[in-house]
Amino acid sequence: MYKTKKFQLYELLPKDYYYIHKHNPRAWLIFDPWALITLDALRDLYGKAYVNDWWWGGDNQYRGFRPEVCLDENGDSLGEMLSQHKYGRAFDEMFVKYYASEVRDQIRGMSYAERKRESLHHITAIEDKVDWFHFDVRNHNSKDILFF
Repeated sequence: MYKTKKFQLYELLPKDYYYIHKHNPRAWLIFDPWALITLDALRDLYGKAYVNDWWWGGDNQYRGFRPEVCLDENGDSLGEMLSQHKYGRAFDEMFVKYYASEVRDQIRGMSYAERKRESLHHITAIEDKVDWFHFDVRNHNSKDILFF
């Protein structure tokens, strides 16, 4: 079982899930290990980043794992039915020193060999044209990253 070296569980789980599972070492099994490895690699490359910030009084708690039913502040369903977040395969990061667009552009410009050298080769999809950096490790049979 892989646990990130750079993130705590409360940064990756919604508040309710964290308080239910915080003493359960198997809580890390919610996440795909390739997604967690990629989180650590991104932190090594781009420095400090946040996923969920509810722990520090922020509003974000669904940028990592999203339970099957999760609602935003207006009571609307958050995320697509088959969102990769609901399978522990996606994260939305905010970097302290970089804009999401800068990170996307750098990764877009890397060859597969460069991504592999930086431990980013597990990324199979990146959401484009959003203010956060969404990556996931969905089942995608190509060395090319799907930008959507």
